[in-house]
Amino acid sequence: ASFFLFVYRYLNNIGYVNHLGPQIAALSSSFNNGSELYHDLESFKRHSLLYGPYLYIFNSILMYLLFPSIFTSKILGVFCGLLNIFISYLISRSITKSNYIAVIITTLLLSLCCFSPIQFIWNNSDPILMICINASLLALIMEKNEITKNLMICLFSGIAINLKIHSVLLFMPFYFLAFRSQNIISIVKYFSITIFIIA
Repeated sequence: ASFFLFVYRYLNNIGYVNHLGPQIAALSSSFNNGSELYHDLESFKRHSLLYGPYLYIFNSILMYLLFPSIFTSKILGVFCGLLNIFISYLISRSITKSNYIAVIITTLLLSLCCFSPIQFIWNNSDPILMICINASLLALIMEKNEITKNLMICLFSGIAINLKIHSVLLFMPFYFLAFRSQNIISIVKYFSITIFIIA
């Protein structure tokens, strides 16, 4: 209840929690108007945000479909945060094989979120990055089809790396578990998909 109350208050607040929020919202909105996301070092429009373009593109799509505002610039982060809760429940249920235990684990995770809830829902890259990691873990646990599982991991790792370049390190365990039994040609094919998504 505390977490959902925080989400409600965050959405209805007319401001952001730090200086990154308005910069990300402004860049996402201006991208819809044809502005470039990245500028030369000599340009007066340059900024110091070190995020990949997917963060701004995803936000700009929502702001285009709805309307550009402070409220709509927060929707993607909040949606990803709530979706992460549901995916965490699915992961817990897959591991424990019990709905009851999965609900308890998910509730405990929500309790931990309440110590610093903003990182789970703000309009930064973190909520989307967590979706990529959780969805890859869910694919690794649940997906029986080897091709589908590998494609999902390649897809989400490509998106994650395009959000933050160091995400390639976060996905090393997924790569190892998913591709340890694959031959080198198969691995190159799958990694080419990840590279294509990044590019």
